[in-house]
Amino acid sequence: MIRPLNFKNHTKKTPCAFPCSVFNQRNAQYHRVIRSAQKTFPTVKFINIYDYLCDQAFCYALKDGVLLYYGQALCAKMNI
Repeated sequence: MIRPLNFKNHTKKTPCAFPCSVFNQRNAQYHRVIRSAQKTFPTVKFINIYDYLCDQAFCYALKDGVLLYYGQALCAKMNI
């Protein structure tokens, strides 16, 4: 049986983002691992995808009408 989807009481969050402070707190362990890997493998280029998802204040899931991120998956093609 398929469960019906209801958006009747849903309010749109603007911006569709969360504060960088929350992002940094949630991803502190990940950032420690990446910094360690960068020291261990100095010739490997690491791409910080968050430079494309975040600005000074927020990390966005939706920006300029384009879904960038959902859950743990990148959704849009990005010019990196």
